Amino acid sequence: MLDNRPPRTYTTDAVTKTLRILGIMLVACTVITLLVNYPKMPTTVPTHFNIRGEADAFGSKSSVLWLALTMAITQTLLAWVSTKPRIMNYPARITEQNAQSLYREGERLLVWVGLCVGVLHASNGLDFVSTAGGRVVAAAGTGLIVVTIIGIIRLVRASGHVAETTSPNHR
Repeated sequence: MLDNRPPRTYTTDAVTKTLRILGIMLVACTVITLLVNYPKMPTTVPTHFNIRGEADAFGSKSSVLWLALTMAITQTLLAWVSTKPRIMNYPARITEQNAQSLYREGERLLVWVGLCVGVLHASNGLDFVSTAGGRVVAAAGTGLIVVTIIGIIRLVRASGHVAETTSPNHR
């Protein structure tokens, strides 16, 4: 299937590159913060928070290590896949005419999703070392929904943009 897809030829813009790096750095700083503070943490830590940011479930201190590992893997995979837009699924058939537009929007979507996920991870990680994290979860979750909706709309537009302007009935 990928053999039939045109190769990527566009250059990633500076904003997209910067946001990808920012998401990675955010998660890296969070993981480092968790690891540095790990020895000082109590043996039982909060593992879930309610809508008001209050702890409502508790577990082993090792939960922090699993969270850090999950954060690192998730962010690394999102960043890597965002650089490979040719392998992603799209809401339309990929053609020579729409491939670069779709690839660019697919890359942007994953980078923005990665940034929002990075903020979510950072806020969850901060809950282990302070009370600051809970305040950011709602904003990051809302941002994730918004960037996903906008990204899908942009993908749908990119898939038909060329067809609309090259239609014989277009004036």
